[in-house]
Amino acid sequence: ASNCKQRDFKGGTDLVCAVDCRNFREGGEINGTLQAKESGGQSLNLNNTVRQNMVVRRLTPLECTRLQGFPDGWVGIGDWTDVKGRVHKEADAPKYKALGNSIALPFWRWMFGRMAAYLPEGATLGSLFDGIGVFPLAAVRCGIVPAWASEIEKAPISITKRYFPGMAHLGDVTKLNGGDIPPVHIITFGSPCQNLSQIGNRAGLAGEKSSLFFHAIRIIREMREATNGLFPAIAV
Repeated sequence: ASNCKQRDFKGGTDLVCAVDCRNFREGGEINGTLQAKESGGQSLNLNNTVRQNMVVRRLTPLECTRLQGFPDGWVGIGDWTDVKGRVHKEADAPKYKALGNSIALPFWRWMFGRMAAYLPEGATLGSLFDGIGVFPLAAVRCGIVPAWASEIEKAPISITKRYFPGMAHLGDVTKLNGGDIPPVHIITFGSPCQNLSQIGNRAGLAGEKSSLFFHAIRIIREMREATNGLFPAIAV
């Protein structure tokens, strides 16, 4: 939906109402995700809902942003201009798509902190399938420098250019040669999962999108061969 009014009032086929198993009632004002167990184990509230005055509504982009650990406004960049100079009006759809294709930040902030302990000061990062920059954001918070990224979606590129102006954008992963791009200490790659998903066609790594995984492996191999095994030191 493009605005808050359209988001808040949807039919039963658009949203699923949750059952609060912990408190033995339907719905509830506290989202199941926010009741997840911090100490591990399975939460009793696995399905999420937001109810206001007995009306189920979907999470707003701001709520999705916070649940995934991003700073407020991370995907809310207003009107934006893509790499071809075309101006786009701000809308919710690109925000939902960008957040839905991303991953939660807190774990990766912790993981990059662990990596940084074993790398030299000023270690560098290259992010394949970069999306909205979760890996560069987690890395920079641990003193690791985002050197370059590969992404083809226009809206995510606009987001990361705003927050990481010094990070080079290398374009399509299928056109990169790991031996020709700047070597980095860490390469990250969240390759597309559509062909692996239960709601996809289940073609697996042979699928058109999920097979891009093999380009990431190729780029890593090419960089290691070009640097006599020095870079990257870590691939995630």
